[in-house]
Amino acid sequence: MLLKKSEVKKLIRDEGYRISPDSYEGINRAVESTIKQMLVQVANDNMKTLMMQHTGARTTTIESNSCSRCANIKSTYIRWAKNVQQFCADEATIMFNRLRSR
Repeated sequence: MLLKKSEVKKLIRDEGYRISPDSYEGINRAVESTIKQMLVQVANDNMKTLMMQHTGARTTTIESNSCSRCANIKSTYIRWAKNVQQFCADEATIMFNRLRSR
């Protein structure tokens, strides 16, 4: 079992639902399948380390109006910079894949 049943149960209960005991195995298989798909992406990138870029998840945005680490920088600029950074990372991956396939 890849997942902690108690954590899955807590997540589902926090959302206002219940879970049957036999559904954990299906959830576990779905997670295992997802991880294997991510590892295919890692292999396609000619890497050995699963990284954030392979999960398909995007970085989180800043929700508060102020950042304790950012001295007088507006949150709008910080969001813009993070979007540009993510775009550049995506483009670098695409270019690397194109060069590798030649």
